[in-house]
Amino acid sequence: SDSKLASDKQNLSSSKKAIEVATVRELPVSHMAQLNACRLIEDMDSNVSSRGVVLSALSIDPSGARVIAGTNNGKVVFWDFGGMDSGHRSFRTIDVDGEVGHQSPLVALSHSNSGDRFIAATASAQPRIFDRDGNFLIEFDKGDVYVVDMARTSGHTASVTGAQWHPLERHIVITSSIDGSVRTWDLEQRKLHFGKLRCDKVYRCKNEKGQRTQTLTVTYHPNGRSFACGTLCGSIQLWSCERLSNRPEKSVYNAHDGNKILSLTFSIDGKYLASRAEDNKVKVWRVNGKCNGISCFATYNNVPSNHETSNVAFSPDGNVLCIGTSKMQDSKSGGMVKFYDLLESGNSEPFLQFCVGDNDSVVRMSWHLKLNQLFCTLSSGRVLVYYDPNMSFKGALLSTSKMERKKNALEVLLESRALPNWKQVITPHALPIFQTQTEGVTKRQRERDLKDPIKTKRPIPPSHSKIETGGRNSSSYNFTQFVVKMQGDKNRNVAGVDPREALFKYNEGKQYDDQSSKVLAEKTVEQEMEEQENPKDS
Repeated sequence: SDSKLASDKQNLSSSKKAIEVATVRELPVSHMAQLNACRLIEDMDSNVSSRGVVLSALSIDPSGARVIAGTNNGKVVFWDFGGMDSGHRSFRTIDVDGEVGHQSPLVALSHSNSGDRFIAATASAQPRIFDRDGNFLIEFDKGDVYVVDMARTSGHTASVTGAQWHPLERHIVITSSIDGSVRTWDLEQRKLHFGKLRCDKVYRCKNEKGQRTQTLTVTYHPNGRSFACGTLCGSIQLWSCERLSNRPEKSVYNAHDGNKILSLTFSIDGKYLASRAEDNKVKVWRVNGKCNGISCFATYNNVPSNHETSNVAFSPDGNVLCIGTSKMQDSKSGGMVKFYDLLESGNSEPFLQFCVGDNDSVVRMSWHLKLNQLFCTLSSGRVLVYYDPNMSFKGALLSTSKMERKKNALEVLLESRALPNWKQVITPHALPIFQTQTEGVTKRQRERDLKDPIKTKRPIPPSHSKIETGGRNSSSYNFTQFVVKMQGDKNRNVAGVDPREALFKYNEGKQYDDQSSKVLAEKTVEQEMEEQENPKDS
């Protein structure tokens, strides 16, 4: 008990010290809000267990009103700060592939710069576009797997590894794949192939020897004129979006001693590029350096990661780098959140660090520019939001200020009497097949659609005249036509009837020639010839 009390006092003193350091450095980590995704997944389907659910993707819309997180079992969970209370319950979850129980993990989520849509990329070769409420809009096309040249295919032919929306253009999306290509997609031109979107540009990534290599991550520069991608061979390549080329403008081969690149993150001003690799290191590169345009600025060791989608986050001013770590097998403590000062490039030790949980690992991170709040997804299916009431704006401050609504007696009674294996009840007209396409439809087009009897499924009104022209007949004539048709079907010959028998039935009991019974000859010619040759036999 004395050792436990001493450890509690030590943790309390360390937490106070961390808050003091955070206050001096102006870091919004004094308070924390927890968003739990596992509770909603279990509520939506009792047959699905939340054990092992990892939030592998994260995205916050530009306004900071909504947060979405993707799981490793193909689900996207939604939170709305304006509609939540201090309980922080999610209001919706969707299956990205449209199939319940599909186990394809999410690798990337990204909102558009207007926040009205987002892209969801799974381990399949076809990402999908949804609106802000989670309604499906369009799916990307899949390329021909038998075509060797990736520039001649209309989409990715292998698993997608990254996706991001253009920071300035609301209709441009970029994706990367292990097929060795980076593709841009134009949602405004809408090049469709059997109802699926075709890619606009293709960039083929190669290693130092000129051989095709797998592309594992991609990210846009803040100005939107270029993008950076990381490959399996450990190279970092910067490509220009303004022209289509076979070679990158800037590149660093063997950036992490041959280890594959897990993620790339630009700072807000675009001066620094942070790369995270499988060697448990994070390197910060100065993009406008002397060595081929990219030079190593700082290296941070001992930042292990067990997840392929792990990334880092820059502060809004670009002077602080935040790195999340994973729990190692031989370690007693869980994952850590570490803060490094970029102004002190020679110092590779964090000036602030704290643990997120005894058995948790940090997967994805995002430091929102407008909210000034730090979002971290964990391997236990939770999202931690760090904020400071004096430095942060809206976001978690809106939900934490509202008291959690208590359940009344009727709700408690209904939950106690509910079946143990109840499932979600879906309203029939809430399914996607009953929803109309409203994006890009003008008012004049809607007025024309209301007058169209086929689109509105309006029944044909009965006619009051005896004769009508124009292809539409009266109701009485339609009924008469139906009766005549049914009578004709009864007398119609069916398949399998011999046509000779059908013709001979008209000759039964009839005689068309009176002399038909007259015998023309009693013997044939052959019989007469035999009699002449053998007269004795006759």
